[in-house]
Amino acid sequence: MQRDRIICATVALLDEEGPDGLNMRSIGKRLDVAATAMYRHIGPARTSPPRSPRWRGPSCSP
Repeated sequence: MQRDRIICATVALLDEEGPDGLNMRSIGKRLDVAATAMYRHIGPARTSPPRSPRWRGPSCSP
């Protein structure tokens, strides 16, 4: 699993369902992996996005 793929799935989920729909289980479901599988690639969950202009990460194609 690639970090960019996780980020793109997360951004898509936020765009579609908003912050209330965002959780590790729903991201994992989009990627067809267990929710805990992503921690190895992105670290522990944050309560808010990093304070940088590129917090959305890579360019995600639709």
